[in-house]
Amino acid sequence: MYVRLNLSESFQLDVYNIHLDWRNGGSYCAARGARVEELLECESGRLNQTIELIKASGLDQIKQNEKPKIILGDFNTPSHLDWVDSTREIHFNRTVEWPVTKLLADIGFKDSYRELYPDPVNDPANTWSTTEKTNRLFGREPQDRIDFILYRGNLRPIEKISLKSRQFPIRNLRRKISVRSWAKERLAL
Repeated sequence: MYVRLNLSESFQLDVYNIHLDWRNGGSYCAARGARVEELLECESGRLNQTIELIKASGLDQIKQNEKPKIILGDFNTPSHLDWVDSTREIHFNRTVEWPVTKLLADIGFKDSYRELYPDPVNDPANTWSTTEKTNRLFGREPQDRIDFILYRGNLRPIEKISLKSRQFPIRNLRRKISVRSWAKERLAL
């Protein structure tokens, strides 16, 4: 989904909200010991969706004096800024340059959270999984930041707000959706 916000007569902001494919998660491939080639295959659907977005919207062409842009949403992939040497121990003894976030960084998008909190050890900000900490196949459930607010242009993040699920009054909603409702599965940004 795309919207252009006219915030004033002289300031417009392009916002892209995405929800990439959730299947065959890269973290789960890493947890089961997949080789690098297999990890990239696990991410190929999300990477192809991202490439389609970039081409269809012209995001691959950075123009001088272009309107600021935000891409946000559920990427369903970890960040290349989070699976680094310092976090190897918590990421199945792996470092991975996840292709979706790396591609967006390569065309000028900055990770608003990592701009404010550059240390993934002290500030992991995991948005998945907020409910499961163990996994019957791997022992522990992958814990990742898979929801992002990326930006490019004349913008700068000033603070992070995360709405934890226990703050949502979802008693009535739970009966309509399921016991594991969205507010428990994921943290809002």
